[in-house]
Amino acid sequence: MTPVDCFVCAARCEQVPSLPWYDVPVHRVRRGGVTLVGVGAIVPGYLLACPEPHVRSLAALPRSMVDPFLSLVDVAVADLTREFASVLLFEHGGCNAAVHTSACIDHAHLHLWAIAGHVTLTLPRYWQTYPDLRAFLGDPRRAELRSYLLHSDQGGSIMVGPDVRTPQFFRRQVAAQLGHPDAWDYAACPFEQCMRDTRDKLTGAVGHHHAG
Repeated sequence: MTPVDCFVCAARCEQVPSLPWYDVPVHRVRRGGVTLVGVGAIVPGYLLACPEPHVRSLAALPRSMVDPFLSLVDVAVADLTREFASVLLFEHGGCNAAVHTSACIDHAHLHLWAIAGHVTLTLPRYWQTYPDLRAFLGDPRRAELRSYLLHSDQGGSIMVGPDVRTPQFFRRQVAAQLGHPDAWDYAACPFEQCMRDTRDKLTGAVGHHHAG
């Protein structure tokens, strides 16, 4: 059942007239999901890639949905790279209302931000390194993960480690490295002009991707 109060599910179901402008999808890939403009865009070029099913993390994504979701990510990363710069990926995996985690939204979403040349993310410790996102999503052991952190490195490898249970953990690192250490909270510091710049620059370039 699709949660009626999930803004990602609302965006996916094309309830556009009732959506704020920043929740209108930028990309839409059939069975893959949608991308939305990232709130808290300290610099432009920030999207959230959200899979179609309402799951708490990418680790919980059904195997049948992996290829469509990767198609969505590939299209979005290509557009971000062309219009902005190389893209950094990260996920606060496993939002749970009953347990304090780093995630804030209970619909899985992968952060795609064109800041790879300026930001290097780190974790206190790591469980596993994968050559790319496909390899992580192809690992049958991912289904056992309940709460975790994931990020790409400068070479595109995917690094996975335990959740440190700090809200917006990676956004705190991004904000500090971009010179805005107090602007890590997307709700308090949305950077609306950078959000609009992202939408305006991408929407003209991605119209042919909406049908999927």
